[in-house]
Amino acid sequence: MDYFEQTYIKKIDRGKIILNFINKYTPLKTGLIFDFGTGTGETLKTLKDAGFEIFGVDINEDFLNYGIKKGLNLKKGSINELKNYPKKANFIRASHILEHLHDPDNYLKDLGEILEEDGYLMVLISGLMNIQYHEENLLSFFIIEHLYYFTLQTLTKILADNGFRFVNGNEEIIALFQKSTQKAYSKISKDFIDNILIYLRIVDIHSLLMH
Repeated sequence: MDYFEQTYIKKIDRGKIILNFINKYTPLKTGLIFDFGTGTGETLKTLKDAGFEIFGVDINEDFLNYGIKKGLNLKKGSINELKNYPKKANFIRASHILEHLHDPDNYLKDLGEILEEDGYLMVLISGLMNIQYHEENLLSFFIIEHLYYFTLQTLTKILADNGFRFVNGNEEIIALFQKSTQKAYSKISKDFIDNILIYLRIVDIHSLLMH
């Protein structure tokens, strides 16, 4: 079994997680799903089998070619390929994209433009308040490729500022939002920021004690 096959099989259960969110928190039974950061398209396989139209983009051509051989509708590229698709999506999954961008507000605006008025956006990123479950220490979590780090609350704020209302999510972060015409602006309190710093310090001390 080659690397791509291992990756595909290992991650295909992610599609079941997405489908569970769709079935539980949205009325969608059919429709068009965009997958931004699709990799081999393993998530889309489950959604395609469930009856959804799918289209995924990524910048890794090797991963994409593997998914295309599996019969998935994938293309190399980014937001422009989604913009050029002949119709808008009912659901968009954006996987580990937001934390890499210099201008996340502009990115969210673009996603809103390619999403139907009552459509849904699912964001997956590495949650700042979830480090203790995945990383041995802080240095292994904070990497140079990430320009931003989010908690569920700070992610909800930036989404609300850009026309999305929170539906459901967790600190991992797997979070679902719906496009909304009512923008809800909010502030992050100093107490909240202080609590994040305390949490990071606790995680750091715990990792030192464990090694």
